[in-house]
Amino acid sequence: MVLGCMSNINESVTHSLGNNLKALRKLRYPRDDQRRFAARIQVSRATYQKMEKGDPTISLGSYLAAAELLGVADKLLNLFLAPEEKIDLLKALDL
Repeated sequence: MVLGCMSNINESVTHSLGNNLKALRKLRYPRDDQRRFAARIQVSRATYQKMEKGDPTISLGSYLAAAELLGVADKLLNLFLAPEEKIDLLKALDL
């Protein structure tokens, strides 16, 4: 996919991701401005500003560093899990 042709759904997801990041930063590190938090995750302030805006060009590694620091990295493990299939027990038992 060409980044300039993102769908509205993708833009909504990345925008929400940035908003969630900003809100959690302010909750967990209320005294940190963007510059200080960026230093904590070892990215530039400009990169971190893009992360809070939901810029899809920022590397996953940067988001992972933020997620680890904020204590939510484990939630990323569910990102690409296939949904559990519901089994029709009657069909499975040939009833």
